[in-house]
Amino acid sequence: MDYRGKKALVVGMAKSGAASAALLYSLGADVIIYDSKKRQDLPPDITRELSKYHYTDMLGQDIIPLIKDIDIMVLSPGVPPGLPFIQEARRLGKRVIAEIELGFSVSKADFIAITGTNGKTTTTALTGEIFKNAGFNTFVLGNIGVPITQEALNTKEGDVVVAETAALQLDAIIDYKPVESAILNITEDHPQNH
Repeated sequence: MDYRGKKALVVGMAKSGAASAALLYSLGADVIIYDSKKRQDLPPDITRELSKYHYTDMLGQDIIPLIKDIDIMVLSPGVPPGLPFIQEARRLGKRVIAEIELGFSVSKADFIAITGTNGKTTTTALTGEIFKNAGFNTFVLGNIGVPITQEALNTKEGDVVVAETAALQLDAIIDYKPVESAILNITEDHPQNH
């Protein structure tokens, strides 16, 4: 997808949201940032990162009136997909994707996805080490601590991204198709707000 000139609403201003906003900005999108918190309530490292770029700031505000004007909505990990403004975007036919989908769409690497209830971080780290030891230029990303959108433009063909992927992120994927996936154990865990 060409993001130039698109109105992109990034929801959730933790590390992944800030990285998504920066990536979209670098791709030429008109970026709107949103979190239920106001700017002064965000961690200082996030506000420093956000101050590097020009965004429309909707932090702590009502964004439902904006939904009709956006082209794409990017959800950070942990954002419940059942929130009213997300449902409104879907009802209006807007493209609603997870941060991993955005990173995947611009990355040139092959993706290996690890998901499940328990053991994702350990399995992702171990799998990343296996690929590194096999001689691949490897990025270990996702819920393990480094957002996919933070490194997506640094990948090249032949590189490997090993991505720790949470269930909430998989709720908002469209074209995310790893070359390999591992589903670890699945048990009832976090209550969902669907």
